[in-house]
Amino acid sequence: MGGHLRRGGARAATQLVRSLFGFAVAVALSAGSLAPAHAATDEIPLDVQAAFSDDALAALRQSEESPSADGETGGSEFTGATSFGAPRQVHLWSSDLILGKSSDQPTTALDEWLAPILGPAGEPLGAYRVWRPTPESTAELAGYNNDIELAAALQKLDEVSVLVSDPTIEAWYAVRDRSVSAVNQSAAREVPYPTAIDEVALLVAERYGAAIADSEEVGEGAAGGMAVDDRRPWFYGMDPWILGAGSLLLLVAAWGGIWWARARRRVGDPAALP
Repeated sequence: MGGHLRRGGARAATQLVRSLFGFAVAVALSAGSLAPAHAATDEIPLDVQAAFSDDALAALRQSEESPSADGETGGSEFTGATSFGAPRQVHLWSSDLILGKSSDQPTTALDEWLAPILGPAGEPLGAYRVWRPTPESTAELAGYNNDIELAAALQKLDEVSVLVSDPTIEAWYAVRDRSVSAVNQSAAREVPYPTAIDEVALLVAERYGAAIADSEEVGEGAAGGMAVDDRRPWFYGMDPWILGAGSLLLLVAAWGGIWWARARRRVGDPAALP
């Protein structure tokens, strides 16, 4: 099943934020993770290892769905795939960071792992993503694509760095020692060189705030028109926007917090009073 970024209308986005406001703010203010966090050097869980098995690789080689230049599906481009690279747990920016706050926990771990798909000579062919749909479930395929840039970056990622996804702009980052580096071109537009995490928090908070304003005023949807042209679709899995309800909930929580702050400023503005 082809994955495509879903965009809602401005009215739907605003209603979503407001209807989930109370619950979203509670999540935004909580310190809980969506999945147990593991250091990059920790052993990969057994069920995750199994999801990157030889059987999974064989199924990938025989897959009938594969990305093509025009975005359509066709014959598999992974017939030459011979192995997976090391899986890396996927993280999101924490709700504190999205709200522009300095925090000791700038990221939130997901029950998702990403690994490069490799050819006979170890060359990157794409990225393979697995997830646990619920905390109690066993890891399974979520999707794969032919993003060679991302796969090559995953190969080079050191063992200590934390892999962070920002699905609103299809960006991938590496966080190490409170420094953020871009993993793909989309992230490099925002962080062109290693940047302190507190500076990145301000950039991300400003972007999310602008996204909400755009969705309300321009009608570009919940993402504020931030989708990028170099996005690679995910196949055989769910869209990255809905890879785990917790992922979406965390984003909604952050939007709710920003909207709440903006609403408070509007109410406190003397010009807004009758």
